[in-house]
Amino acid sequence: MERRGSLHLYKRMERHGPVPRKEGAKSSTHTNIHSLLYERQLTERHNSEMEEKKKKKKKSCLLSDGQR
Repeated sequence: MERRGSLHLYKRMERHGPVPRKEGAKSSTHTNIHSLLYERQLTERHNSEMEEKKKKKKKSCLLSDGQR
């Protein structure tokens, strides 16, 4: 499996030349790890925001019930 992938890349480089990389780009595994970490941070932030909204709703409901 590994050879097939590298052979494919070799053939591609033969046809199109090396894949252009952004300057200072890290390896794909490095960027994958960072994108996964970033994704997790976003989901955690989203979840915490949703929990805060729920708490605020509960508080506002309790306040409105107490006023009646």
